[in-house]
Amino acid sequence: MFKKAATELLSVKKDDVQSVLLATGRGRSDDIVKCLNLFPYFNGWSEKSLRECCILSTIKRFLPDNVILDSSKGDHSYTYFIIDGVCTMVQKIVLRVKSTFNGRKVFKFHSDQTIAQDDDPNLEIVFIKIRNFISGDCFGLGEDLTNRWIVSETAVRCLTIPRDFLLQHNQNNVWPRVRQRIVSSFPSNAQIYSSLNQQVKWSRFKKQYASQLRRRKNTSPYPQDVPFYWQINVSVPTSLL
Repeated sequence: MFKKAATELLSVKKDDVQSVLLATGRGRSDDIVKCLNLFPYFNGWSEKSLRECCILSTIKRFLPDNVILDSSKGDHSYTYFIIDGVCTMVQKIVLRVKSTFNGRKVFKFHSDQTIAQDDDPNLEIVFIKIRNFISGDCFGLGEDLTNRWIVSETAVRCLTIPRDFLLQHNQNNVWPRVRQRIVSSFPSNAQIYSSLNQQVKWSRFKKQYASQLRRRKNTSPYPQDVPFYWQINVSVPTSLL
């Protein structure tokens, strides 16, 4: 059985709907064209290619401290072009740590960087920032993101373009060359180890120096007593000190 009920209908002229849709699409397309003009890779593209790119592309916004891309998160079928904001690539490092006879700890890279810390109590996990991406940079061209995360350090706007579409428009083999430039900027394990070792030594020195200052009686440190490099903010796990 059906019951009668009052019904209200909104009548809109077809021409009005089309004009609104066209205006909306034109505004979105203009925004994307402005973004494309920020990157030199698209300077030689034809009008047809740019039009197709505008249809397929999207402007995405990310709040600070959001994981944009890693080995399992994010859309790996897209390449991200940073319009404004700063992103950071963070890498997880697995260290094997042991104590020496004087209580000082030494560490070295574990041979298996994919091992879980729970599997061995002598393992230490350290997260290190290895590079920044700023306005004009891009990522998501097939870089190896194993044990790596790309995180928004500030509010970030990205123009996302399907990677397959970019590879179809690969004039002068530009995209593999861009990818190689990105990958070559990542530090090697030896460089990461050297940097971490220096940070640990510096943190130990600061800790020892602060302890010496506290042991002084009736004296306060003068500005010239404080090393200049104490201004550097380095985060080192206490388990390594």
